[in-house]
Amino acid sequence: MEYLIKSKNEMIEFAENMAKQTKKGNIILLNGDLGAGKTTFTQFVFHALGVKEVVNSPTFAILKSYQGKFKL
Repeated sequence: MEYLIKSKNEMIEFAENMAKQTKKGNIILLNGDLGAGKTTFTQFVFHALGVKEVVNSPTFAILKSYQGKFKL
């Protein structure tokens, strides 16, 4: 599935919807060129999940774990 996001507000809304659908143990893969918005999207999703830590770029890490509120 492909989505075209045209604004920051659209990305926040999409990220919040993604967070609502995310369950503990889910794996989300992001693919895109540098500057495509992967980090921004990740920050918005994790913020919606209640993550309080600084969320860094997912591109340069093998594994990053964050604590948040997930549906079981």
